[in-house]
This record gives sequence, C-alpha cells and structure tokens, in this order.
Amino acid sequence: MKRPVSSCILLMMPSLVGMACASSRGAAAPSLDSGGTVVPGDGGPVSGPPRTLDPNGWTVITPSSDSRIIYVSSTDGDDSNGAFVLGTDIPPGQTAQTQPPPSAVPFKTITTAKSLLRPGYPDWLLLKAGDVWVEDIGQISDSGGRSQTEPRVFSSYGTGPRPQLQPTPGDIAGTSKSNGSIWHIGSTLAAHIYFIGLEFYNPTRDPDNPAFNPTGHDITTVSWLDSGNDVLFEDCLEHFMGSGICVGAASHLNPGLAPTNFTMRRCIEVDNYSLVGHGQGSYFDTVDGAIIEENVFDHNAWNDAAGVPAGIFNHHLYFFNQTNTTIQRNLFLRAESLATKCVSRGLDNVRNVTYDNNLYFEGEVGISVGYQDSDTGNAVPPAGGSCINGLNITNNVFLQVNRDNPTGRGLGWGIDLKSVANAELSGNIFSDFSFTGNTYAIYLESGGQTTSTSSNVTIERNTLYKINIQNIVLSPQAGWSNIRIRNNTLQDGGLGAAMQSLTGTFSPLTYSGNTYSASDPANFSLVNNVQQDYDEWLVVSREADSIPETVAYPNPGVNLDTYMAKFSLGLADLYAAVRKQSKATWNPAFTATAINNYIRNEGFGLSPL
Repeated sequence: MKRPVSSCILLMMPSLVGMACASSRGAAAPSLDSGGTVVPGDGGPVSGPPRTLDPNGWTVITPSSDSRIIYVSSTDGDDSNGAFVLGTDIPPGQTAQTQPPPSAVPFKTITTAKSLLRPGYPDWLLLKAGDVWVEDIGQISDSGGRSQTEPRVFSSYGTGPRPQLQPTPGDIAGTSKSNGSIWHIGSTLAAHIYFIGLEFYNPTRDPDNPAFNPTGHDITTVSWLDSGNDVLFEDCLEHFMGSGICVGAASHLNPGLAPTNFTMRRCIEVDNYSLVGHGQGSYFDTVDGAIIEENVFDHNAWNDAAGVPAGIFNHHLYFFNQTNTTIQRNLFLRAESLATKCVSRGLDNVRNVTYDNNLYFEGEVGISVGYQDSDTGNAVPPAGGSCINGLNITNNVFLQVNRDNPTGRGLGWGIDLKSVANAELSGNIFSDFSFTGNTYAIYLESGGQTTSTSSNVTIERNTLYKINIQNIVLSPQAGWSNIRIRNNTLQDGGLGAAMQSLTGTFSPLTYSGNTYSASDPANFSLVNNVQQDYDEWLVVSREADSIPETVAYPNPGVNLDTYMAKFSLGLADLYAAVRKQSKATWNPAFTATAINNYIRNEGFGLSPL
C-alpha cells in the first residue's frame, strides 16, 4: 500500500459506544494458555520499579525471557503461516526491534497478531516501520502486561517512518461504531501497556491528500475511558484525527473507575480538527498521576482549508478534575483558542498540578485554570472555598500569545486563574503581547462567585515585557487571603500599559520588591477603574521596596523568527521541523527547553535552565 505524505495531524472527542474487537489466529501459531490467563508460576500482573530513560531521554524497554515477540507487516506478512518468537530467541547483540530473527514469520493483520497477546504477560506486538494498515489496534480489554518493567508493548521494528494506522472505511462512514484506533472501556484494570513509535492518520481529513473528503465520522486516536494504570504513549504521531489521546472521558461520572498514571511524552499532535464536535489535541478527565512532557502541539482543532475555522471551545490540552499532574517542556504552538485548559467540577477537585518550562506561542490564551460544570453549562464556581488546591506554574515562556488572533476576538491572555489555593507562579516570561487590545499577562479572579476564594498564592520573579493594556490583574474579594506579588520585573516597552490593575480590596494582598518601567506615568496602575501614577500607587498598595527602573535587557525583541534565523531558517521551517521529530530524528534544537533557554538568556539575560 502506498504511504500517503502529509504535514498535518488531527484529534477529536471519544464516543461512549462500545465495540467488540474481531479476533482470529494464524493456523501455524501456538494457541493461548488455557482460558487466556496467566499460568501458575508466570508471575501475573504485579507492580514494579519506575521506568528508566536512556541517555537520549527515551524509555528503556527490554523483552522478558517469556515475552512473545509478534511481528506484523502489511506488505510481507502472512496470517496463515505467521509465527512469533520468545524473548530468549532474540540473537545476542540484536534487539527485538532491529529485525525479526530467522524463526519469526510476520503476521499480516493487527487483528490476528493481537489475538496472540496474553493477559498479564510482557508480550510485544511490533509493526514494520514504513508499512500502512487500514486497521485499528482496537479494544484493550484485558489486564495488560506484568509490571512496569515488564509491560505489554505495541511498537515497531526495522528502520524508516513510523508504522501508520489509518481508520477503516467503516470507521470513517460511522458504520463500525469505532471508539477510536485504540480504546478501552469497562471495569477491567488494564495496566502496564506501552504504545511507542506509532503513527495515526486519517487521509480523508487531510486537505493535501487526494482522498480528502470533508464529510463522515470523526475518529479519535485513543479513547481510554476508564480503569487503566501505567499506560505510556511515547514517540507517537497523531494527525488529521478527530481527537488525539483522550483518557477518562467520562471518569467524573464514575470516579471509582478513573485511570491512573498515564504518561504522554515526546508525541507529535498537530493539525487535528473535528467536523461535527469539539476537537482537541488531548483530553484528560479525572485522571490521577498524568505526565505530559516534551510533546509538540501545533495548530490543533481548526483547519481553514477544510472549512473548519477557529472557534473558542477547542484546545491543545484540556483537563477536568486532574490530580497529581505534571505538564512540562511541551511546545504549544498556534492554538485555536486556549492552549491548555484545566477546570474543576467543584471545590478542591483539581489538586497538585504543575506547568513547568513549556513554550506558548500565538493562539489566544496560554494557561486557563478555573471552574466549569460542563454537565449543566454553569461556569460560576460553587461557594465556600477554592476549586484548585496546589498549583505550580513555573519557568514557562509565553511569547507573542496574541499575534495571530485566530478567532478574531482580539485577546491575548498569558495565565488566567479563578479560585485557586496554595499556588506559585514564578520564573515565567511573558513577552510581546502587543498585537491586540484585550491583553494581560496574569489575571487572578473568582469567576463571578462572590464567596469563591483564593488563598496562599505567590506571584514572584516573573518577567513581563511589552504587554499591552494591563500586566498583572487581580480581583480580590472577601474571603481571599495571603496573596503575594513580589520581585517581579514589569517593563512596558513603550506601550503605555498599566503595570498593576486591581478591582476590589487591597487587604489580602502584599506587594513588594517589584521593578517597574511604565512609559505612561499617569497610567502606572489602574485601581477600581481609576488611573494612578507611581506615587499614588505606592500609597494605596503599600508596596515596599519597589524599584522604578528600565532594565537593560540584552535583546528583549527575540522571538521564534529570530531563533530560526540562527539556523538560516524561517518560522515555517520550525513548523515543518517539529512534525519530523521522532526517536530516529530527534533534534534538541526544536524543543521547548532549547527555545526557552534562548529567550531567557539571549533575550533577557537570565540563566538557562
């Protein structure tokens, strides 16, 4: 089958309709253990030590002696004569993913190969690099692998592009009731399952593909609705799907089945959109222990060429009721509206969430954290406390967030927070929000609920440069306590913006040690809709040790255009380069860490991380 060429990726919301996976077995293949269960003495599903990474940052996986290694090739496989091997059959000095040993015969279809996977065993299903299947991995309905060091593995073998999975015609037409290319639903605790180095692509949604058809059923890449633990997606490419990796999409309705410990790392999610619903990059609902790191999110949820313009409800990364979650070192480029949205469905339902060292470029909103009852449409937080407890937003770069203005609303917001407790916002850089009028770097409010509170919030050591209209905006009210704004550097770059804006009372706030440069002295601050100059601000705010100073930054005008110029390339080359990132071609220059360190050091004279 000829492999289609594409530069884009697409994602969408999961269906809740179940579908049984068809199953068949090659005639020459050994049968499953009796009943398809773990035989005595084989260990069964048990816990293990944490995963390890190689020196280049990729997860280390090694088959066990009793692992079944099942090879699959759409071009030269044979279901009738396919034969797997065991981990002990891999020749010395060779890995299972290099090439099949002589005793292995690849199967042709994923369905047949998948029927040989045993519940509770560290079996591997490897797809041939460069091959294409109009077929799904389908339902994950058993207990999975043995432990964190002996997982079930879906990956690739050989050299070349990632193996590509395309939706079946029945999926596209909506007649197969597909939940997604990979899906899990039900009470079975499927654990220790790793998906590494796979591509998911719907050619009928790619305007540059001759098969493009702007109708039909939206297909989710991953629809993992409940009951999972220690599931890894690494080095996967998802494009032109309705949605990408959707986990726990209805977990808030049954928290007892909520997934735990889901990791998504070094995946590429780009150009994803939905024709009939809300398309997302990735979506997590009531997941405990999610790690989202070093991924690329670009131009998800909208596609002008396909007749799907940008709207306000679709995002790169959407969280509900998250706990113990880390989002770090990701590239969030050209969001439709919100790059990352995290909402709580009640008081204290989001806990211990960290955003660290991510890059946010263009779109309209970098990080939005607050309350939303999506079941009733009510966006007003409940009374009596905070919705988010434990929030760290550190070392991120928000760059020209309002430059492209995709929905035409004319806004650019860095961090928008509602009703948070025990939060730290530190070490972030907000640079050049100069393109539209409705703009600020940080906004902390209560979301319209007069008794919803924020407490123990520290905003410190952030760098704000050339932010139009307002820099830091606070709306404190009764019940707020211990809000500290200290040691930040606010430089308006000639835009005449207010350094600080406040609506409400100063009583829960403490300002200290901030460095200011305001080009419009009369509009230094805005207090209850009244302009204040610097001296008036000091009186009403009681700010101690503030410094009126224009900081001599090395080159505060740096951006992605100047970064790419270092390589004699342009911004379009960056978008092309991040789509090509993979384990075989990983280029550290096109990562959030490298770009953020350039902005920090060459732009603002700060030490690289």
